[in-house]
Amino acid sequence: MRRTSIEAYEKIRDEGLLSKMRWIVYDLLFAHGPATAAELASRFPPSVGGRGQAGNVHARLGELRDVGCVAEIGERECTITRNNVILWDVTDGLPKKFERRPSERDALRAKIADLETENARLRDKLARAGCLFCS
Repeated sequence: MRRTSIEAYEKIRDEGLLSKMRWIVYDLLFAHGPATAAELASRFPPSVGGRGQAGNVHARLGELRDVGCVAEIGERECTITRNNVILWDVTDGLPKKFERRPSERDALRAKIADLETENARLRDKLARAGCLFCS
């Protein structure tokens, strides 16, 4: 049994709660699910690249899962790849706020900020101790 909610679908559509690419994948899954990523990619609209969007579909399915709009409901043989793969379907949930994962650059900036704060703290401590090099 599909955990589909027409009300959730309509609210997501009407309020634009998903980005364009996430919406396309969600809409395809709503219309043709449960389905595998390759099956969805084979139905990708020509206006946004058509077939060959498997990587894009895989990435968007993971993001949609993370915000609660789709779920992995099992495994089966894909009609496209003939491999045993994840079967996806929509949920009756609305998307939670999408959390952007910090990039490596963001992590390095945070580390530099922490080191600069620690450096300032140590300089202040040395100055209070009367360090001749800190005056």
